[in-house]
Amino acid sequence: MSRLEISELSNHDIYFGTNNAIDADGDKIEITFGTDWDFGALAYTDLVFQDAGLPLTLAGTAGTDTWGVDINDTTNVITLTAPTDGVGYISNGHILRLQILNEVISNPSSVGSYPIEILITTAGNDPEDGSVQIPIVDSDQVMISGYVDSYLFFDIDTGYTTNDLLNPVGCDSTGCTNFNGGIATGNYSVDLGQMSYLYINKSKESQNHDGVSGEINSIYFDLTSNAVAGATVSVKSANGGLQGPVDLIGSVAVDGDDITEGSGTYGYSLLGTPTYNHGTVILNPDCSVEGEYCGPNTAPKLVFNSDSHPVDTARVRMDLAAAAKYTNTPGSYTDTLTFIATATY
Repeated sequence: MSRLEISELSNHDIYFGTNNAIDADGDKIEITFGTDWDFGALAYTDLVFQDAGLPLTLAGTAGTDTWGVDINDTTNVITLTAPTDGVGYISNGHILRLQILNEVISNPSSVGSYPIEILITTAGNDPEDGSVQIPIVDSDQVMISGYVDSYLFFDIDTGYTTNDLLNPVGCDSTGCTNFNGGIATGNYSVDLGQMSYLYINKSKESQNHDGVSGEINSIYFDLTSNAVAGATVSVKSANGGLQGPVDLIGSVAVDGDDITEGSGTYGYSLLGTPTYNHGTVILNPDCSVEGEYCGPNTAPKLVFNSDSHPVDTARVRMDLAAAAKYTNTPGSYTDTLTFIATATY
């Protein structure tokens, strides 16, 4: 049965055998359910009858090569009558299968054990009969439930490495120092060192300018999210450039432009090939090619996204670059970048 619960509609799949051949006009098989069941609108078209795995032809009355089916929906008895002649008879010792499909029969309305009886009557033989007890229960289903939390794991690190994104890059309190190797500045700093109109200061470069040497950090992002519509990381600048004592080394005006010596511009690029366990990462296309930069603005700007799908353990590298003008006022030039991770469910 497809359902054992009280009052539920169910299919039935019944196997039984016969010691005697059912091979004469008038031979019958009766399947009795009893009055606790409800046959509803059961019709012979809801039945499939097989002999040793081969289907037999059914109709409302027996005929040549055809088994007749009578359904009494008062006593709840199904009677199968052998063909009048032709083929379709059943040999002795065969396994028979009766399927009652389309969930027409309704189970009894009370919990209990209910017999289904089978009687085979053949010419010249004693009747064969048998029965099976069917358990009907108050519930045949157990509802299983659980939930998956939405999650967005996002981390930022800064560090210097000449190797690929798979290597550790996070700094600790003693590992992330400023440009000239001085006092540790923590895990969230990029010191561009001494800037001049004569050269460009870039992440991942070890430079020696006017006798001051150092290594310029990159920014690294780690992102994992099960957001069905993906996650996006964007950046905004506090100043729209590197703010000095008087003037500004401004952000790249047109995303995709290069930063050249003496240009007085500042920006970021995304040149490292992203890594991830599952999913994908789409970098901002305006600054993911050598020689092309995006300018951080005071409004959020795309860094990368997960292509509108969940992503697992993605890592992306951002490199910073700046070139001063010869007219920039001496002093310290700073900016603060704020990164925003947004998941869409």
